[in-house]
Amino acid sequence: MEEEDEKFRDLNLSTRIIVVIALSLIVLVAVTMLFGGFLLGFNGLFILFGVQYDSFWSLVLYVLSVFVIGSIVDLFAKAIVTITTQQMIGRYQKFITRMVIHTSFTWLMLYSIDEYMTTITVPLLTEIVAALLLFFLDYFFDDEKK
Repeated sequence: MEEEDEKFRDLNLSTRIIVVIALSLIVLVAVTMLFGGFLLGFNGLFILFGVQYDSFWSLVLYVLSVFVIGSIVDLFAKAIVTITTQQMIGRYQKFITRMVIHTSFTWLMLYSIDEYMTTITVPLLTEIVAALLLFFLDYFFDDEKK
């Protein structure tokens, strides 16, 4: 029995709509789970360090800001890390350089968001710990380890 693979453009309209909706739902669920993980992680960190925020929606806005702005800042940090560590030979020297640059960018982003939002107050120590934690999570889950 020979099976034929149908191309998307050969499907009828109702099947195309079902495929697009199903794929959109899968992407939406994945992004929601990722955001929920960030939200619960920050909530736990904030409870642990006694951060004060006015409402749950303040926390959601803070985490959403970190999620969006952090993605942009991370691109700049990775570019600078790549440029500065190209000629470095030592493994530990590369690690320390990467940690300093990435943590500095992340802390600056967390500090800026905290200063911009008046409904949440994050102490400096918590911002630094969060920046280090985000660096180590990024480092240990990075697929491009050399």
